[in-house]
Amino acid sequence: MHQLLPYIEQEALWDRWDQYDFGANRIEPGGTVEWVGEYFFRQVVMTLVCPSNPGDLRNEAADPADSGMFFRTHYYGAAGTRGYPRRNASRPSLYNPFYPDIPNPTPSSTSYTALTDGIFTQNKQYAMRDAIDGTGNTLLLGERRFEDRVFDSLPDERIRDWGWVRFGAQGDCFLGTGVPINFRLPENFASLDSGTQQLLYDDRINAYGSMHPGGAQVALVDGSVRFISETISPITFRALGTRAGGEVLGEF
Repeated sequence: MHQLLPYIEQEALWDRWDQYDFGANRIEPGGTVEWVGEYFFRQVVMTLVCPSNPGDLRNEAADPADSGMFFRTHYYGAAGTRGYPRRNASRPSLYNPFYPDIPNPTPSSTSYTALTDGIFTQNKQYAMRDAIDGTGNTLLLGERRFEDRVFDSLPDERIRDWGWVRFGAQGDCFLGTGVPINFRLPENFASLDSGTQQLLYDDRINAYGSMHPGGAQVALVDGSVRFISETISPITFRALGTRAGGEVLGEF
């Protein structure tokens, strides 16, 4: 997200960013010790905040000592059908709209392309021209809902601890359309087996959502902003995540 700063009237903050020494961005101007003050990481940019989302402007960890270290963005890059975990065929979404005709990938699968079919991915750049499905039919950014009582009840977990705006982890940067909008962990989560819990946990990290009633705000590659209903067809929503899937979309 720091790469966007010059385009959202944050030139002064951008000028502070050290492009060559990541650790230097943890240091106060003129300082020498990393993490003292966490100068750059704690800087709040209100453009990246949705007023409807609950909680603090910075991360809220299960351990209060780890809270407040990072400004937390509410908007994430569209990584296609799957943003987290990266290319892990053993942890597919439980919300495959094509199942059983197209089965979920297995650990031996060689065709699973999670985190490669959206406009954003890790360590690779795509341009607007790569949105072959059409810039008005491909998601660019979307928001995450920072409210999930069941998720927050897990040991050492808080949904509001995600979204570290100057950090590079997949769960802090990307969302995926392979999960319904406003998906949250089910009430019976604690009674499920550990394997199912892991898949549901992953799905929650991928989920677009908001506290706006009935859906979430997204931006498309053409720059337009839409409110998408949480009742959208899962097949249509999945197709919106891909940049070159060749799907035919109707109204959404």
